[in-house]
Amino acid sequence: MTINLLKKSLQIDFLQKGAKCSLEIHETTRLDWETTPNKQIKVYQDLLVNLASDLLASAIIAILGFLIYMFFYWRNRKEQLEFFGLTTKNPNIELYLSRLQVKPQGTEGLIHIDRGFIGPAIIKIENDAALRVRQELEAKVLALFPQKVQDWLGRQSINLKALKIPIKIGPPKSDEGNVHEYLNTNLILLGSKMYNLLSKYYLEEYLPKHSSCYCYYEKNEEGERIIGIRYKEGNIDDTPMKGRSYGREIGFIHRFRDIESNITVFLCIGHGSSATSGSVRFLMKRWKELHKEYGSRDFIICLAFEGQIANEEPIVKPKVVWKKKVD
Repeated sequence: MTINLLKKSLQIDFLQKGAKCSLEIHETTRLDWETTPNKQIKVYQDLLVNLASDLLASAIIAILGFLIYMFFYWRNRKEQLEFFGLTTKNPNIELYLSRLQVKPQGTEGLIHIDRGFIGPAIIKIENDAALRVRQELEAKVLALFPQKVQDWLGRQSINLKALKIPIKIGPPKSDEGNVHEYLNTNLILLGSKMYNLLSKYYLEEYLPKHSSCYCYYEKNEEGERIIGIRYKEGNIDDTPMKGRSYGREIGFIHRFRDIESNITVFLCIGHGSSATSGSVRFLMKRWKELHKEYGSRDFIICLAFEGQIANEEPIVKPKVVWKKKVD
């Protein structure tokens, strides 16, 4: 019994001492905070200073990153606009697609129709290529700014102008005598003289008159579409390129300065819509290389689409079969 009482006494004494120790520690801590309020303030100040420093460093890095991005964007944009002929005096460009004029009873419906659709239609493959041009040139990054900021930036520099590029159907045949009404801004023309009146004007009238060499688009005696190079002096062989009869589609890109209308024109023409669209895709993918090679000079590039099915997708990767700077 004496031993048990002694054990209980030691336990009580130990617990009391532990509680007392704990109480002393707690009281000491509480008294330190209460008697030194400046320490609390200093801790909060240090936290705020560290937070502000982190935010400032992040802001500086973000601003520097944005400025570096804008510098390279501006330089790339400057080269791009130069290549496509956009200047302060003429800061716009338009795309014209082939015009397929549908006659009465020229369409087939899923149900019986008497007349059907009448009017102009477009080729999907061509339109897809035109949308790619517009997407590339309209500068999506500038669209993130408010409209007033966009307008202000556009007034400061053509390189910071947010472009709005229309895609239009080629003029009707009835406007053949009024072609010059459409030649008041830079142009990208898709489609041959069969369906694009503006292409027809340049291939048959303007280029034979003003260019030392140009591409021709015709039909041979067998009715096959042919594309070749024709020289103004007329003493150089203008044999057409190997095309559809050799299992490939031919397309070409001709950039030139229209000195009569003071605009830059791109002709993107192929045997069919697949080669036309492929030529446009090549132009938009390789414009930097072309700009480096030709600068502001006129040029012609002929492309071969080996094994390409006419007027169908997918479009195969072309290879360059002929190119030339044009005087």
